[in-house]
Amino acid sequence: MYIPQFVADWIEEAKEHYGSEIDPLKIVYWTGDYISDTDSHYEWLENIYNQKLLLNAVINGYEVKKRT
Repeated sequence: MYIPQFVADWIEEAKEHYGSEIDPLKIVYWTGDYISDTDSHYEWLENIYNQKLLLNAVINGYEVKKRT
């Protein structure tokens, strides 16, 4: 599963926030709460497909999509 670099950054920041406790729902909740409408990638998070992609990435792991 490939996600943009900024999403990987969000996931890693959430993991740092919760320490060693890696709870997928907490990470997704934190991301939704942390990202505000002033973030340049906010629109990405509003899309339901992308929300599912974020949850799947947290649960199943991910690779960062390479820019071409």
